[in-house]
Amino acid sequence: DQLLRGRTGRTARRPREPSERFLQHRLAVADTHLALVAAGRSEQLEVVECTVEPASWRRYTGASGSRLVLKSDLHTETGAGDDLVHAWFIEVDLGTESLPTLLRKARDYEAYRRSGVEQDRTGGFPVVIWTVTHRNPNKAEARRQALREALANDHFLPPQLFRVCAPEQLISLLQRGGQQ
Repeated sequence: DQLLRGRTGRTARRPREPSERFLQHRLAVADTHLALVAAGRSEQLEVVECTVEPASWRRYTGASGSRLVLKSDLHTETGAGDDLVHAWFIEVDLGTESLPTLLRKARDYEAYRRSGVEQDRTGGFPVVIWTVTHRNPNKAEARRQALREALANDHFLPPQLFRVCAPEQLISLLQRGGQQ
């Protein structure tokens, strides 16, 4: 905390124990990052860049002029041949967030896309991938299907912006350029 305060100018706050839910999510994000790094090292995938929160977060101005932050779990770029790259935002869901919460986050991505900030900075907008799991494999698949349907049925969201997969399917999805 002292190091972070020195860099960011934050004021001191009381230390607190992180919740088990928070720790499980952070570990799952770290596992996803490690899977991407390992895939890059084993040449399964050309990983050009990979950042983890908070480095993957994006600041932008909302429609009403408010300052907003899109808090993606990870951002990565993978080689696509001929000096091209694919860009991805990756969200890790452990089956603890409600469907309405996930849809709110999807709408945050769409609001950020509409701001044009990422397109001005990089020339395009990343595809958003949700890796969804649960302790119970049947519930995990049901959650993935429910999220796919909710994203497809939300008229505010462009369906081509989102992909949903199991964590163990992420690398192969990236290898296929996001084709499911």
